[in-house]
Amino acid sequence: MKKTVFAMFSSIILASALIITALAQGHTAQSPQVIQVAPDIEVEVAAFPQQSAGLFTRIQNGSSQTGLTSSWVRFTIRNKSVTPTGNFTYKMVARDGQTKLYDPPAAQLSLNGKEEKVFPMVKLNHDGKSFAISAVILADIGNFVKESNESNNKHEVKYTGSNVW
Repeated sequence: MKKTVFAMFSSIILASALIITALAQGHTAQSPQVIQVAPDIEVEVAAFPQQSAGLFTRIQNGSSQTGLTSSWVRFTIRNKSVTPTGNFTYKMVARDGQTKLYDPPAAQLSLNGKEEKVFPMVKLNHDGKSFAISAVILADIGNFVKESNESNNKHEVKYTGSNVW
């Protein structure tokens, strides 16, 4: 028993001496590497022919619609990563041809990991007999957020049609 305790005590002393010698020679203890995941800002525009009780049929990008006197668009910005984005600038706009129907000023936003911001739906009135809608959202203007995917910061939906049958 005394030999076992002495052997364990000797091993501890030897290990301590080796650590002290290594530190004295300038070696540092290695800490585990933490992998940092970059943020991933993604934007989306969705268009709908009506706003009703949560049941929406999307207007397909590039489609032609008839009989619409108005339509609705919804803008969404999400962070697909677990890493917060920090502040970034975004801009939304909806046009009928060259006429801006919805054009709020550019604004700042910051999203936590896996957070998304869904903006209130915007009604677009189609006053003429025909319309050509383009709704666009752009995020991280100036590309200040270093992301894992830089290609999903812009989304556009276009559709045409008439408000007569």
